[in-house]
Amino acid sequence: MNCAQGASHRALIQNAMKNIQSRSCIRFKQRTSQTNYIQFFRGDGCYSSVGRVGGRQYLSLGNGCHDIGSAMHEILHALGFYHEHMRSDRDNYLTIHWNNIENGMADQFTKVSNSKNKLYTKFDYNSIMIYGAKAFSKNGKNTMTPKQKGARIIESHYKRNLSPLDVQTLNAIVKDF
Repeated sequence: MNCAQGASHRALIQNAMKNIQSRSCIRFKQRTSQTNYIQFFRGDGCYSSVGRVGGRQYLSLGNGCHDIGSAMHEILHALGFYHEHMRSDRDNYLTIHWNNIENGMADQFTKVSNSKNKLYTKFDYNSIMIYGAKAFSKNGKNTMTPKQKGARIIESHYKRNLSPLDVQTLNAIVKDF
C-alpha cells in the first residue's frame, strides 16, 4: 500500500486482511523486497486477477468498493477464488436469467471449468464470492435466482465476514498450494 491511498482506504484494506487472517491460516505481510505481491489501488471499479499472477498483482478498490465485504471479495480473488455463481455445478443451485444481464457483462456469469475451479465444498449461497441477485441487471430484474427454497443471495458489500464454507475453501486452497 502506498501513502497516496489515504488513511481510510488503507484502514479498509488492513481490516479486510485482518478479518481473513482471523478465520484462516492465511498471513499477510507488508512488502519489503518480495517479487510477488499485491498492489492495491483505486482504479475504475472492483477487480483482481484470480490467483497469483507473478510479480506485481493489481487489485482495484475503486468507487463502490469501499466496504469490508467488497475488499475481502477482491482479496479472495487474488488468493485463487472464482465467483461462487460461476462454479461448474452452479446450474444445480441457480437459475441465470441471461436476458436480464447488461450487454457486455455475460462473462461475469459464465461457468468456470472444473480444471480451473476446484470444488472444495458444496455450493454456498452465503459466500462472499457470490454476486447479489440483481447484479449487472439491465432492467432491475434478477440476474440470478436460487433454486433452493428459502435461499437468498446477498451482495458482498452487505457482508461483514467470510462464510464458514469460504473459510474451508480458503484453507483447502492454501493446503493445495
